[in-house]
Amino acid sequence: MKEWIGTLNISQLLIGSILLLGLVNILNIVIYRKYRNQPKVDTGTALIYHKLSTRRKLIRNLWTMPIFLGLLLLIMYLTDHVSPFGFVVFGGVTIFMAVDCIRLFNRWKKEKRVAN
Repeated sequence: MKEWIGTLNISQLLIGSILLLGLVNILNIVIYRKYRNQPKVDTGTALIYHKLSTRRKLIRNLWTMPIFLGLLLLIMYLTDHVSPFGFVVFGGVTIFMAVDCIRLFNRWKKEKRVAN
């Protein structure tokens, strides 16, 4: 498998990544519009991220962040992109995810204050 992934050139990876991210973004917008005015779930299970309350979104982000970053490191290792650029991308993704968790935490605290 490592040999097959190693045969991909950077333009193929870039085009594939852009197409995949575009598809994910379109799907995300459709789901967001469907659930934006519905009551949010704070207990029980909810598969769809946009159905969750802010507190549950924070919890989901906190436990999925290590899994996602671990997979990113694994992909970097398997594609032999362990380079300074790869670590810059990894650092950027880590910072982005940490800022998102801080944003959700502040939003949750604000909602908690308003509710009381």
